[in-house]
Amino acid sequence: TVVSRCQHFKFKRPTEKTLSELILSVSKKEGFSLDKPSVELIALLGEGSFRDTLGILQKVISSSDKKKISEEDVLVVTGAPSSQLVNDVIVGIESGKVDGALLAVGQAVANNVDMKAMTKLLIRKMRSAMLLRYAPIMTAEIKNEFSENDFGLIKQMAESKSGRIGSRSLSRLLSVYEETGRSHLSQLPLEIAIVELCS
Repeated sequence: TVVSRCQHFKFKRPTEKTLSELILSVSKKEGFSLDKPSVELIALLGEGSFRDTLGILQKVISSSDKKKISEEDVLVVTGAPSSQLVNDVIVGIESGKVDGALLAVGQAVANNVDMKAMTKLLIRKMRSAMLLRYAPIMTAEIKNEFSENDFGLIKQMAESKSGRIGSRSLSRLLSVYEETGRSHLSQLPLEIAIVELCS
């Protein structure tokens, strides 16, 4: 009886594209300019939340002494890893070179990188490689989400015959994402997963 007299509203989590548009709009009104990689990184770290995304943007803007903000500025403020470190881990897993992947994780720790953010970026790129392999019709959409260098790597991973980048590795990294933060050493869950995936 009560439900029949109510209006129903269904709310969906905003997409990264929606959050990116919000970031561009707000930063422009505040007099700041952000390049595409920095906008995409903030949107990704916002995890589908308007509030969290704007919170990250506010930190980045308030920490900057210049009007043009680069990806490097966002990396410093958020503790996210550089694209190169993420790529080094992916290449290490794909090639089975556990030492190279672990070295990249070690460098991330030395740079005070947030391991949860690193795992999230790994998942994003490896998921895109899997989608590109099994659904090449999505190539244009995926290409639009990454820099030319990153897309080149993702395409290379999609075409690889090793089979290490796929559903199994993604499933393992999803477990790592949940475990990170509960471990005494924040990098340990990722290191264990890398050793398993490379073996």
